[in-house]
Amino acid sequence: LLVQSLHQVNMNMKWFFAACMLVTATVQGAQNTDCNIGPDGVEEGMGWAGFENPKAPQVCMTHAGRERCFYFYVPECASENSPLVFDIHGTGSCPRDSAYYTGWATLAKENCFVVVWPLGTFDPALAEKSCFAFEGGITMKSGQPTSNCCCTANNYVFVTDLEPFQDLSFIRKVAGAAVQEVTDSTNGKVTIDTKRIYMAGHSNGCIASHAMASQHSDIVAAVCCHAGTSYVDFAPSYEPVPSWSLHGAKDCDMFADGATQEGYGAIGQIEDHARISAKNGCTEEAQTPVLDGATEIGYTIKSTKCTSGADVTKVMLNDAGHIPYLNGGEFEACTESTPVTIDTTAMAWEFCSAYSKAVAPDLSMAPKAPKPDDKPNSAPKEATTPAPPPEDSSSPAPPPGESSSTPAASASPASSSSTLLTWKALLLPLAIIAVVADRMA
Repeated sequence: LLVQSLHQVNMNMKWFFAACMLVTATVQGAQNTDCNIGPDGVEEGMGWAGFENPKAPQVCMTHAGRERCFYFYVPECASENSPLVFDIHGTGSCPRDSAYYTGWATLAKENCFVVVWPLGTFDPALAEKSCFAFEGGITMKSGQPTSNCCCTANNYVFVTDLEPFQDLSFIRKVAGAAVQEVTDSTNGKVTIDTKRIYMAGHSNGCIASHAMASQHSDIVAAVCCHAGTSYVDFAPSYEPVPSWSLHGAKDCDMFADGATQEGYGAIGQIEDHARISAKNGCTEEAQTPVLDGATEIGYTIKSTKCTSGADVTKVMLNDAGHIPYLNGGEFEACTESTPVTIDTTAMAWEFCSAYSKAVAPDLSMAPKAPKPDDKPNSAPKEATTPAPPPEDSSSPAPPPGESSSTPAASASPASSSSTLLTWKALLLPLAIIAVVADRMA
């Protein structure tokens, strides 16, 4: 009777397993189509975040022979010489999702800075999922180089031909275009202080932020990003860039310790922190706990006394997963993690907003190679002029047509990449049960 029951369970499990695989394949195939990347994409995400009738225009341009786009948001309280924050999305995601869960749009409304969301590659002929692509090459302590990241093709093999992407020059081009679009769209009432361009982002977007600091340090005032690491090495023209990054110790997607397997190399969080600190000439380091009330939930490593005041900070949260944002819980696929309970985006802004370039950069495409007698284009932290606060930061004026009320919108769906990871987590134990039942029957 037991054998017959197991046989029946096995037959049912096989059908269920087949159905799950079909659903998984459908979800995987839809990863480049279920994100709204149209003109209202970011506005939809901001609506989920509680904005009413938000305005976040899409701007498209030709880059590397393809149409590439970005979105930007100018809060009503923004004025002349406003900071500009890049919020760069992760692999398999899009600006709509970032506008919902990262919290940068809300912080912009409260602190009167402009946000820009560049759109990665959404072409299935080039990559299986939406992404930004970069060339690896950092030699890790293991002796292995970091691999290319983060676009894959042919069943998740990292692409080697990066010519169709050219994402670093694209992001630089977006900075220049955004500065002009903000001025034009507000009739000059709002302008960008190009000495205060900050790189933030999640996962692939955080990798992009580090890559921009490494290769285009002349335009990056500071980095403050989540759940990423460095893949791209420093350019000869590198100027020390202040860097803040946060990572979850239970990140199941980008492991905190990195990876050194055949065909793939990723630098670990602590090793990367030490590498950036050394390049920035930091001479002192201290570790302090991260507290949520009286509860210790992680630790911070701060490297200070750096060249040009370009301090480096690493925040590690003990139980956080791959989406360590206050509003990222529904997207989280790391089953052993717990939701973040502190505003990590506010922590990021507190760091970045303290820094400014000493001289306004040239936003043309190519960074200038420094002359032997050139001084780094960044101001020491002590001499930095912080971003001017709004007249009443506790209750900033809402953007046109916006209020703090939550719109009657449908609940935001989890991203396709998180959905796929969830299905994978479900399928493994089901497959094991099916095999055991088959053997016993």
